[in-house]
Amino acid sequence: MEAAKRAYSVGPSAMLYLIGVIIGDGEVHKD
Repeated sequence: MEAAKRAYSVGPSAMLYLIGVIIGDGEVHKD
């Protein structure tokens, strides 16, 4: 996943946010 790698390079929290968006949880909290 190119997007995942790029998000991780930005920061772990960004990757968690990306994963949350993909899952479609709707309860994603962006620090």
